[in-house]
Amino acid sequence: MAPTGVTLPELVICLLLLGLALQALLTPFRHQSDVLTVRAAREEVVALLQTARAEARSVGQSSVVIEEGADPYLLRAGGRPDARVPLGRRGVRIEVLGARSSVTLRYGPMGLARFGSASLRLVKRDAETDLVVSSYGRVTR
Repeated sequence: MAPTGVTLPELVICLLLLGLALQALLTPFRHQSDVLTVRAAREEVVALLQTARAEARSVGQSSVVIEEGADPYLLRAGGRPDARVPLGRRGVRIEVLGARSSVTLRYGPMGLARFGSASLRLVKRDAETDLVVSSYGRVTR
């Protein structure tokens, strides 16, 4: 009677080929997932900046502190507790474009910014998006 089944080298070769096929199929989905994650993180930062403007109008002043490599990013508004945006849990990091490594965005009582414009880049692996905050406090995606 002849033995039935597969040999160990046949099994290893089949699993190796299956792994390579899955890698080739999942790479585009991973990139798309990163793009969507970066966009969601960008919207969280935009919401934080809009909250800072609203807090400045109601309290009198507020600020958002963004440092490269820091997580979470902070919103400080008058005497209220800090709001935080933890982007690190998504694997997204913020780069401050230009010569600075950190930026403090301050808003005055009318919700207008008291700083020069700031350019930010949100990055996860090879997916990235830019965010520009004008000197008036408006956000351009």
